[in-house]
Amino acid sequence: MRTLIDILRKGNQELFHTSIISWLLNPNAEHGLADQFLNGFSALLIRKGCPSLGDEIRQGKPIIRSEATSYKRRYDIEIQTEKSLYVIENKTKSIGGLPQFKQYEGANIHLIALGLCDVSFSSQVILDYPFVTYADILDLLDELNVDNENDFSVLVRHYRDYIRRELQLLDWINEYYSKCKIPDYDEILKTISSVGGYTKNDERFLNLYYLEKLKQQICRISVFENSKWVIDKNMKSGVWLANYEELPKKYSLHQSIRDLCERMDGNLWFHIEMWDGILTKSNTDVAGVLQLRCSTSHSQSNSEFHKNLKKLVPLQEDEYYPSRIKENADTFYGVGHSVIKEDLVFQNMVDMMRNFMKRFGDFDE
Repeated sequence: MRTLIDILRKGNQELFHTSIISWLLNPNAEHGLADQFLNGFSALLIRKGCPSLGDEIRQGKPIIRSEATSYKRRYDIEIQTEKSLYVIENKTKSIGGLPQFKQYEGANIHLIALGLCDVSFSSQVILDYPFVTYADILDLLDELNVDNENDFSVLVRHYRDYIRRELQLLDWINEYYSKCKIPDYDEILKTISSVGGYTKNDERFLNLYYLEKLKQQICRISVFENSKWVIDKNMKSGVWLANYEELPKKYSLHQSIRDLCERMDGNLWFHIEMWDGILTKSNTDVAGVLQLRCSTSHSQSNSEFHKNLKKLVPLQEDEYYPSRIKENADTFYGVGHSVIKEDLVFQNMVDMMRNFMKRFGDFDE
């Protein structure tokens, strides 16, 4: 179902979500809900481990603002009571980290993480601060007694429907890719097509969400325990997952490859890149690539390093070398392996990556 949010192309804008949630929290706003949403949110915070906002609200009217600036800090949403300041950091289609929260800390400031889903913040943020998801917000919206005579009731209902649909897309990703086969009748593609107006960032976030869930699957495998994987959705080439900071501790490159890296000051890591990714139309179409990625020091030649690497790793089926290598590139791929959409099932992808990595090294199993 298309909503007002889709027609106005606001779903991709974090500021819009911040503004509307702040508006819903304000008991004096035009929505006609009075303090229903604020009281529900207060009760929710108690369940999430945050000190009772409700007790402070009853002592005086809170001041609620969005995009508020205080002492050179910008808060997404703030709820100011006589005694305390409740600061809500909102993330929709991006991921928040701990450093951002640390800069907001202060006396009588209660920090709250609000995210679209369970991957909207780093695990450390979720451990350290009360964490509210948009599923929680949807529950509150479902409980509201909306006055249909109010001019703004349609906005409240459409926002509720928008959140429900976006969360359904994430549920489908979990459902599809945790199973052994992706259904030919793809509800994700059907929904996005029917909505229209999905931006590149919206699409990238769905692939980011997939990769975050894949990362969780990878890290459950014993040989990948405590390995560090980094995700980025803002690269021109696509959304990617890589372990460029450190190879898994239970994995070592073959000696001949280690010798090459030492001789030519090279560094190697593994890199999964999503092009259309889960939005690829056919299950047999290429959705992305699995790569052995490389870098060398500025004193070395990228093409010279790759020429030596090719002698050590002749291609196998579905693998390929780059057609050309830029000498001034900071990184380049040494060997690529095409990934089709049906490969993206979590177990298939984990198995493919392990087999690909065994081409260049050994696991301590």
